[in-house]
Amino acid sequence: MKTKTKWIIGACFSSLLVFCVVGLFVLWHFLPAILLSPRSYSSGQMWSITHEWTRTAPLPSNASEISIRTEGSDFTRQFLATARFKDASSLELWMSDSPGFKDADLTVEADGSKIYFIKPGGGALFAEITVHPDLRIEINTYWS
Repeated sequence: MKTKTKWIIGACFSSLLVFCVVGLFVLWHFLPAILLSPRSYSSGQMWSITHEWTRTAPLPSNASEISIRTEGSDFTRQFLATARFKDASSLELWMSDSPGFKDADLTVEADGSKIYFIKPGGGALFAEITVHPDLRIEINTYWS
């Protein structure tokens, strides 16, 4: 076989090998993100992930006006949630049952709202919970 033919066969084989390696890399890293698109979460799954990322206990049964939504792309996830507590004692009990509040940094706003910057869990990059004087909470957490 001629040297030129060997070089052509070698180049074709090398190109195929590089293409396969790149293809496997893309599948390995991006397929889970595509399969877990924001549309695929149920409300229960969103709350479960939110509690893991914010290191909070599940909301008590007497919490009301509960809502949660997800934002982001195939490569990021953000959960935004709100709830209202019936009384201050149930809010305080929930906060004491939630490990995320124990080592959180606290900022108090002019209107009396308290913003807790929580050390996130579960691989999240950010976790913040705002507690308003009217016993309403807002949760913001994300992973990227």
